[in-house]
Amino acid sequence: MRVFPDILSTPFGKSPLTFFVGQVTGQLIGGNFVFDGTQTQFLAPHPLVPQSVYFFWDFNFSVDAVEANYTAAITTVPLLSVYTRANPTQPIFRQPFPVPVYYENKTLYQGIWNHSSPNELLFGITGIVNQTAELLQNSKLVATVQFTAFEITERDYISRFMDGLDVAPPAPPKGPFGQDGSAGEKLAKASAENPGMRLEGGLHLPA
Repeated sequence: MRVFPDILSTPFGKSPLTFFVGQVTGQLIGGNFVFDGTQTQFLAPHPLVPQSVYFFWDFNFSVDAVEANYTAAITTVPLLSVYTRANPTQPIFRQPFPVPVYYENKTLYQGIWNHSSPNELLFGITGIVNQTAELLQNSKLVATVQFTAFEITERDYISRFMDGLDVAPPAPPKGPFGQDGSAGEKLAKASAENPGMRLEGGLHLPA
């Protein structure tokens, strides 16, 4: 069984961070905002490098409404799926990702291998949100999603990844109070050790 790699180890410390940010609209139909699962390009589409691994690190989700109003109005829990253009019928995650609440920097720790060229990521959301009194000012609901991924091209790692031969990572570094270091601490350390990657008020692509 494949286990999680150490986010500070090679090749993660030397791999560029890639951002996939997109928006999709729930249209108002018969008193409900309907997300119909239409597969949508991410904004500023990022071509996937062929014969590479994309290791998804974290995920963000929100809509253009107060979170409590969105959550209370859900009729059918919205589900997020991600695809590649080369294989649009097979989601890249094992199951759809439910988004009944907002997420900020939710750790995913999921790798995929991209074998196709040209190729890019697509996403779609299915679900129904009722136009409650709190959402009467909305004529539609716009959902925003973001994934952060490491773009890995190191041949040796990819070979081990494909064979399921990754070994267990070492224990995470200790935090200032003796607890395991948080994801933010790990990435801050990686940022300090790799000037091409910076962390200030959120993750950014290399300058």
